[in-house]
Amino acid sequence: MKLRHLALGLVFAAAALAPLAAAGGAPLLRPDDSWIALGDSITEDGQAIRWIEYYMRTRHAAPAFRAANAGVGGDNAGAVMRRLDHDVLARRPTVVSVMFGMNDVGRHNYAADKTDEASLLRRRQSLEHYETNLRALVQKLRAAGVRVVLVSPTSYEHSPRVPSPDFPGINAALKSCEEIQRKVGAAQNVPVVNVHEIFDRWNTELQKERPDSSLIAPDRVHPHAAGQFVMAAAFLEGAGLLAEGQMLGFDAKTLAARGADAQGVRRSGSAWEMTLEVPRLPMLPDWRGLPDGVAAALRKRLGEDMLRVRHLPAGRHEIFADGASCGVFTHEEWEAGVAFERMPEFPPVKQSLLLRDTLVKKSREEAKLRVIEWSEFFAYPSNRPAVASVEGVTAALQEQRSRSTPAMQDAIDRRLENYPRLKAAEAATKEAILALEKTLAEQGRPSPVRLRIASASR
Repeated sequence: MKLRHLALGLVFAAAALAPLAAAGGAPLLRPDDSWIALGDSITEDGQAIRWIEYYMRTRHAAPAFRAANAGVGGDNAGAVMRRLDHDVLARRPTVVSVMFGMNDVGRHNYAADKTDEASLLRRRQSLEHYETNLRALVQKLRAAGVRVVLVSPTSYEHSPRVPSPDFPGINAALKSCEEIQRKVGAAQNVPVVNVHEIFDRWNTELQKERPDSSLIAPDRVHPHAAGQFVMAAAFLEGAGLLAEGQMLGFDAKTLAARGADAQGVRRSGSAWEMTLEVPRLPMLPDWRGLPDGVAAALRKRLGEDMLRVRHLPAGRHEIFADGASCGVFTHEEWEAGVAFERMPEFPPVKQSLLLRDTLVKKSREEAKLRVIEWSEFFAYPSNRPAVASVEGVTAALQEQRSRSTPAMQDAIDRRLENYPRLKAAEAATKEAILALEKTLAEQGRPSPVRLRIASASR
């Protein structure tokens, strides 16, 4: 992370708001976008979408940015056409990211005993079908006037330490999906975000530090909570959206402040006072589940928001914001810069955490809609009615269950347990999401902070 350490004044580099350029041009997500993430169960999980939206609303100061989940577990680049109109285009997005592959490569054909010529042929055919389906999907989205971003799938975990059976060759097939995306993207002038390569790199780094760990759950397919966070980081990097953290502060010796963000820096006895207008809320990651080395490396990539006070007298100094104590740090720490996340009572931090909590609430509401869509999607493989009734969907799923695998039976049972209740509340759920998006826009604007830094008596 490159932070500009200026000698005097309040420092907030204008470039901190400008993302690193994506390959080939402008950033792939814009501050005023309405973004829909289209994909399978890895997308449906929703945590990566939430982290990306949080990064946009904080690091890119984008209170108008909106993100929505259009993932359905078990879906693929061909079957998704059945739900594209009502689940994606009807919501009028400005940009749609497309992340398929895990269900397209025919994972069952990679079982250890599937090395016969027929299985090898089916592997090749799966990739051929993937390319054909992806082309048709991109064409339909572009014809609707939507910007499209192709996103390569996350990794399959081949580690021998994972107890579940390993199917050799799947990760290489997923790499082939990325190569197909490059081919389709080049032909249709659509950018590709190589999440597969970046995610694989972070997983390798994690396993260097913790050989028995993975960013992927024991099923070898789905990123767990920390993996979803890294998946978001991989997307942000590949999409050219990484931006530097902000460095705010002043010089205690000269009282000089630069820019309109600092007002009235003055010495009051043994203390310093000023009013600070924070240009944007800090981005506060959740590092749980990640070893220290990986967390430190990600912190550098994602940027870190810091407050720096130069030339304080030797000793420990306490910071007060709007009259409340926010922490005590040594003059050496202040000289280097104190990360916002180390000051949980700092008003911009509290506001950012409130924003993050609201995004969690929104994600939970969207998860209810995903249960509804999954149920109706699998209830009607063809001839889906314009209006699906609870009775019709329930009967269709029960019929599907009677001829499904045990795993699919379990999936149907989980949805049937909740579908009738969630379907009845569908309209209220959509209204709740709209209300939460209004709240997010309000929470994303930081307020001025009255700062006081004094020699610590404790």
